[in-house]
Amino acid sequence: MYSQPKQNWTLLLAGSLLAILACGGTSPAQDGAPAEAPPESSEKSRMPSEDRILNRIHLVNQLNIRAGELARQKGTTLEIRSFGSRLVRDHTAADQRVKRYAVAHNITLLGPDKFAEAAEEHPSDLVTPRHRRIQQRMQEVVEKLPTLEGPAFDREFLTIMERGHEMAVSSFRSAQDRLPGDSQLRELIAQLLPVLTNHYVTASRLALKMGPRQPAPGENSLK
Repeated sequence: MYSQPKQNWTLLLAGSLLAILACGGTSPAQDGAPAEAPPESSEKSRMPSEDRILNRIHLVNQLNIRAGELARQKGTTLEIRSFGSRLVRDHTAADQRVKRYAVAHNITLLGPDKFAEAAEEHPSDLVTPRHRRIQQRMQEVVEKLPTLEGPAFDREFLTIMERGHEMAVSSFRSAQDRLPGDSQLRELIAQLLPVLTNHYVTASRLALKMGPRQPAPGENSLK
């Protein structure tokens, strides 16, 4: 039975969600709420440095590896277990490329605890208030994932993978657009985006196959 210490999972979650949301992209407005203008920021915030973007990609890879490990052991169908194995394989390979890039460019990769600390110390550099609300809704779902079994696990796992990969694709494309045209990191992101897109398509297909999820009374919906 796979067991991930709650503290480690929560730290990884917090860092990874902030990573997805902080790459410069925006996510569709939730519950009909109008999009909010990003806060005034420094030049460093407007022009993201490569080390910050690379750390965000690294943390997203780590979250998906952990989620994939859960799915390949707890998924109730062969398709979900196979998807979990593919997440582990693809994001491990992606993270190896990230680590090689970090070594070649003298970039230090942070753990989720350090990234979460940076987000708390400099929130205006990372997320808008709307991003915070999206993060909170996702955190409510992901934190209970290791405790679920059976179809309940399958559904929540697919919800996280579908929404998370959708946000990651949008955010990394935005970060890519803000990098110089000759940036090697821009090219690395271009090589990773098809994998993220494929994962989003797979998660969407499997979620559709399961049918719509009915939130419990008073529960925040992720979508």
